[in-house]
Amino acid sequence: MNLPRDHSNIISSQRFESFLPSQRSECFLSAEARILECFYQRIWRRRVISWKNTMIKMAFTPYQLFLAGLMLITGSINTLSTKWADRQTSHFCDGSGANVTFEHPFLQGVGMFLGEFLCLLVFKFIWYSTARYRIERMIYKGDAASSVVRFWPINIKKDTRLVDGEQTFNPFIFWVASICDMLSTCLSYIALNYTSASSFQMLRGSVMVFTAILSVLFLRKNLTWKHWLGIFAVVIGLTIVGVSDVIFSKQPEGNHTNAEKLAGDALILIAMLFTSFQVVYEERFIGKYNIPPLQAVGWEGIFGFSTLGLLLIPFYFIIVPTSNSGPDHRLEDVLSAFCQMRDNWIIILATFGNVLSIAFFNFAGVSVTKELSSTTRMVLDSGRTLIIWIVSLALQWQAFYSLQVLGFIILVIGMGIYNGVWEHLFRLCVSRPPISSERSQLLPSHDDVTVYESNSNRPLVVWSEAERQYIGDKLVSLEPLNNEHIKYLQDLEINGSLDFWTEIIAAAKPIDVRIKQSEFDQYASEFKQRSLPFRVLVDDVQAVIDDEKQKIDAESLKRQFKSRFFGQSKADIVGTYVSYNEILAFLEEKAQADSQHIAVVDIGRTYENRAIKGISIKFNPAATRNIWIDCGIHAREWITPAACIWMVDKLIDEYNKNDATVTSLLNYWNVYIAPSLNPDGYEYSRTTSRLWRKSRARGTTGSCFGVDLNRNYPRKWMTGGASSSPCSDTYAGPSAGSEPETKGVINFLQSKIGTWDMYMSFHSYGQWWFTPYGYDTSLPANYNSQYAKAQIGVNAIRSVNSARTYDIGSVAQLLYIASGSTVDWAYDDLKIPFANTIELPPKSASPGFVLPPSEAPGVCHETYVGMKAFLAAIKQELQSSMSG
Repeated sequence: MNLPRDHSNIISSQRFESFLPSQRSECFLSAEARILECFYQRIWRRRVISWKNTMIKMAFTPYQLFLAGLMLITGSINTLSTKWADRQTSHFCDGSGANVTFEHPFLQGVGMFLGEFLCLLVFKFIWYSTARYRIERMIYKGDAASSVVRFWPINIKKDTRLVDGEQTFNPFIFWVASICDMLSTCLSYIALNYTSASSFQMLRGSVMVFTAILSVLFLRKNLTWKHWLGIFAVVIGLTIVGVSDVIFSKQPEGNHTNAEKLAGDALILIAMLFTSFQVVYEERFIGKYNIPPLQAVGWEGIFGFSTLGLLLIPFYFIIVPTSNSGPDHRLEDVLSAFCQMRDNWIIILATFGNVLSIAFFNFAGVSVTKELSSTTRMVLDSGRTLIIWIVSLALQWQAFYSLQVLGFIILVIGMGIYNGVWEHLFRLCVSRPPISSERSQLLPSHDDVTVYESNSNRPLVVWSEAERQYIGDKLVSLEPLNNEHIKYLQDLEINGSLDFWTEIIAAAKPIDVRIKQSEFDQYASEFKQRSLPFRVLVDDVQAVIDDEKQKIDAESLKRQFKSRFFGQSKADIVGTYVSYNEILAFLEEKAQADSQHIAVVDIGRTYENRAIKGISIKFNPAATRNIWIDCGIHAREWITPAACIWMVDKLIDEYNKNDATVTSLLNYWNVYIAPSLNPDGYEYSRTTSRLWRKSRARGTTGSCFGVDLNRNYPRKWMTGGASSSPCSDTYAGPSAGSEPETKGVINFLQSKIGTWDMYMSFHSYGQWWFTPYGYDTSLPANYNSQYAKAQIGVNAIRSVNSARTYDIGSVAQLLYIASGSTVDWAYDDLKIPFANTIELPPKSASPGFVLPPSEAPGVCHETYVGMKAFLAAIKQELQSSMSG
């Protein structure tokens, strides 16, 4: 058997369906003929994956599914109970004996707000009943923790999810939401006096469109084409249901003029707009202040109950031309309503159901808004129409029209498209069956098998199946209370098997770590023995990665579809997660489009002999000053290459469109951008191990791979905050500047030494804006100036997304000692006056490095806006110093 020795032609990533790993294994052979021998030594090491773990996870967590179901069921009960009450007749209480229906929408609205107010009482009850557990947790997490506290037994197991959240917000922010709710209810009622019920049914679908648009405008949501298609299908389905009433109903729906119908339809649309604004407003503030949904609903209930309750007094004296409330035509006759309730016990029962169900419905709805989004809430809410229709048919409250079936089928299809249900079911149907469990008991888990050429670093062949190597792994937040805990965690970082997602900072500062499923019980026991508080943030890391991969695959398929069927010569990769080859193709495309001003530059080669490339943008031939931006030095931080690609695209595009700020910047500077300083690691994280951080250099031990390139730079190398262990994620390499990736960057920047004004390196995650230094707690000479410019950048980011909170300062003072970093080398050795590192969103460990692809464009855009403001401020200072 003759297998090629050339690395570019070797058999790579050969997949075997039953070979499912989680750790790496190598065989070093002197002859290619032993490749199969080595493989068969490992082939028996198979691991069984249960059927539920091989299928792609559904879009919702079990808790979110519960909330969605609760919202649909209680919302349907609420509508049906209202409809039940409206169908009841009783004597009008004026002595005339007239029999009238119970139509008191404003009083029913007050009852609904009363139901919401009950949520606040429930919240307070849970709040006080769980006080002990929350105080305990605060002691272990807060600044009051001491060396004595750690001996106090921890008991924070009680579920406090319903009351967890911030309590430092102004409750009056919910007055706006309650007013919107009231206005929507009142306008809908008034509209029904001017137009038909079928018009209301057809137009209520507009609430989803309005909510989607407002979410994009005010929440900076990125709705994909699938979301818009799903919304469109739901709206069409609701419209068909309404049209069927118009076509087939034998009962006329009122005698309204065209002008009245037009006015009524307009009022319905305005009412839906208020509803949309309400749910988007709720999402904005509940998310911003992390307010418990139960509490939020309660405050809305208080404001709505008090406001609408007071309005019932003037409503009693307002006479309207058309009303079914009674012969006296009052806008709302509360006295008559209570009299009718006394006369008909069914009205009391229906009203009680209405009050109780609205409490559950709005709690579930606001929870869905907080857990998912306001648009998802409105799409799910449309499903109530189907439930109400089925129950109404069963109770013979309405006639059956076959066209309605088509409408509801389209509605359900639309809901499935929006929530990704059909795509998940399709993947489930085509996914591979579970492997027999007989042999799985025999083996440890393995990631892949790599065969190396004798006395060479080149792999001959790799067998790999690492797509699901994080099944059952937990993402855990640790809360060290004292120096003993800090020392323990530092030892684990160097010698343990934990994957630290955030750095060890200080006591009372949370640390996010990933723990393997097989080791979780062991570490949990150790944490408890040491009285080290911890909580699980993500129960199955693989589920998060699966969801990310599914979305990336869908985006990739969409790009290919556009390229093939819509004549796009190049796939648009801006704002997405793509392969390194696609990044290189993008750079070449930009250079070919304007070769006079844009060029691809060679920076160096990687350990695996990939080319490290960047792009130079030189629009002003007279410009002599340069700035540098790099991304992707850590492999798993996928959002950073996407941010660099975004900047390349927007800088060129906006310069060509004569944007004043960009034109000024690019006429002053030549710009160099390197989207990935670690192509080997980046590709490995894409194909084999999603959470890989380092490069792919083979260690001296033969069993551990990679160097943390951001610890390998020669400035103060290995003086703190780095590891000498090749197996550590912060391994600084065998010597300062030892890695080919590091040498390439050093040589490139040193070739233009003295011309650099700014160095920026993007990382993730945490929302930090760092200045030098990392190797000790001293500050650079121009720290105040660097801080001020960073603050300008952060303010610009917040102008786009006010939810972003970046901390600014030196690496060592804000976080930890970290020697051998790019930023310290750039500032000290190259004398670049503005040398910064930015840790991009998210802020928290969930999703951490696995930022959903849908959020990438928003993060890239706001970062680009911040960088423009930051660079403009630097330019202004440099020009001022030159003129001075």
